[in-house]
Amino acid sequence: MARRIKERKLKNPAITIIGEGATERFYFTHLKRLNGYNYVCKPRNFAEQNIDDIQRQVERVLADDGIAVCV
Repeated sequence: MARRIKERKLKNPAITIIGEGATERFYFTHLKRLNGYNYVCKPRNFAEQNIDDIQRQVERVLADDGIAVCV
């Protein structure tokens, strides 16, 4: 009987951009479209928000084993 080999999961963490305005969202969406960068740029991450809301978003991204970039 052969021993079982544990399969490794290769993680490719998702990069999420978090900002506070329409200008930043437009800038990063445009860069993604032009250069083909691989990151998540959702409109809900660029709302007018305070530091506590941004902190909650960062914690949510990190809990999903992602990378958060705040602008």
